Amino acid sequence: MLKISLRRLLKMMFDKTIRIPIDRIGSIVGKSGKTKLWIEQKCNVKLDVDSRSGEVHISSDNETSNPLLAVDLVQSIAHGFSQVSTSNLLDEDKFLSIIDLTQHFKKSSHSISRIKSRVIGQNGKARKVMEEISNTNISVYGHSISIIGSYEQIKLVENAINLLISGAQHKTAYDLLQKSRTQSKLDRMQLWEDGPVVEN
Repeated sequence: MLKISLRRLLKMMFDKTIRIPIDRIGSIVGKSGKTKLWIEQKCNVKLDVDSRSGEVHISSDNETSNPLLAVDLVQSIAHGFSQVSTSNLLDEDKFLSIIDLTQHFKKSSHSISRIKSRVIGQNGKARKVMEEISNTNISVYGHSISIIGSYEQIKLVENAINLLISGAQHKTAYDLLQKSRTQSKLDRMQLWEDGPVVEN
């Protein structure tokens, strides 16, 4: 009897449609279809893009494909990231997190715009500072704030953004990120110092 694991079966039979903003269709397809082809080749999937409805259909029929990564790549670009930033998701230790601001403010467009402005900062300064301290990529688009980074990095940035949402000053958010970054470095140094002793 032929046995196929559930994970392999899902890869072989994956079929999913994602609806994205119409104004991001061009970014998904890319110049001369290069971005679409890049996703297909990296994940071994097939993309069908409907520019009128904004639907992106992702399918695969073989076990060597990575359709879940394809979903993340499409969602990343759909939420404002460039292909360069999105390519960080090819690192298996990097993930995509999407904060839906409507969950915090329901559909108050004024409150959402205010928080987006706080996260971006004047001339993009706040976002840039948070990216540099946390070594992440941050996108503010539509009703969402998205982050690409490791699990730990994402959690730190989410905490910093929650501080801004609650009304804290930018310096408070920066200090949180910097303190966590410093502690992380100290922890790595301690692990190195406490490494196994090789006896002669």
